[in-house]
Amino acid sequence: MEVASPLPFTHGQGGTKRRFACSPLVDPPAGLAPVDSTDDFSMDEDPGYGRQPMKRRKFLSSENADMTTSSSAFGTSNNTAFPSFVASPFAHSSSGSTSKSFGVIGTSLKRCRTESQDVSGFHQQHIQQQQQQHQQEIVDLKRVIDDQSNEIERLKSQKNVVESSLSELKTTHEKTVNENRILKRAVTIQQERQHQAATELDAARRYKEEADERTRRLEQMILTLRYHLQAQNPTTGNDFMGFSPRPPDVF
Repeated sequence: MEVASPLPFTHGQGGTKRRFACSPLVDPPAGLAPVDSTDDFSMDEDPGYGRQPMKRRKFLSSENADMTTSSSAFGTSNNTAFPSFVASPFAHSSSGSTSKSFGVIGTSLKRCRTESQDVSGFHQQHIQQQQQQHQQEIVDLKRVIDDQSNEIERLKSQKNVVESSLSELKTTHEKTVNENRILKRAVTIQQERQHQAATELDAARRYKEEADERTRRLEQMILTLRYHLQAQNPTTGNDFMGFSPRPPDVF
């Protein structure tokens, strides 16, 4: 907002500071009279003399229009350069300026309430999003827990099957070990018997050889005895040892 206003101190000692439209009105302290610029400088000219034109801009919002109106009125009332517009800043009625300031404050409060509502709505939306995320995470965790429990049950069933197979294998292994022990013992017995049979066979072979040797000796002894008997009892003819005809020669 641009407003053309006079200088704050047009005279060295008679002027007062111009205030802003939103500044509150302050009463002068007790015992002090309001400062008036007519003591040092006065003109009895036309009341419109010295009034400077006010340039205003047109705004769309009602708030800017109110602020422009209050600022123009404030600039007109605080023009201390000329006698027709000289007035103390404390001489204004407190009701009008207070209502205007309260209007500005009310607008700002409405804006604050709107912003706070927006912030609260955004906060509630953020909380709802967080709750939805937490619920989704809880659902995901429940699904993961269910999958893991199913996997655990499946592994338990597999463990039971493996344990039963292991027990069967242990039983089969023990049976096989016993059978192997029995077979080893049988093999040992068979080897002992085979060794014993081989020993007996060797003994029988030696006994046969001895028997053959004794038989041969006995035959020789028999022949020798026959010769001795023939020599002791000689006979005529072709008789040999009293036998007729003569037996074949034996060598």
